[in-house]
Amino acid sequence: MEVGSDGRRLRQVEQRDDGAAFKSDQDDWAFNPPVADLFDPELVEMEIRREDFEAAWASAKNYDDSSLT
Repeated sequence: MEVGSDGRRLRQVEQRDDGAAFKSDQDDWAFNPPVADLFDPELVEMEIRREDFEAAWASAKNYDDSSLT
């Protein structure tokens, strides 16, 4: 998940156990409350490199992609 300076999601990639990956962004969410306290020290361990997120984003399918069925 990419999070903005206010703690709200900007983009998200969901990777499933079967290897499938799906992406969504602000246009896909009806409601987008803050989901992260950017000062929480426990979140530091969950941070990944930007390059890794961008690679996952590029290879993921859109949730509304008709080929998902």
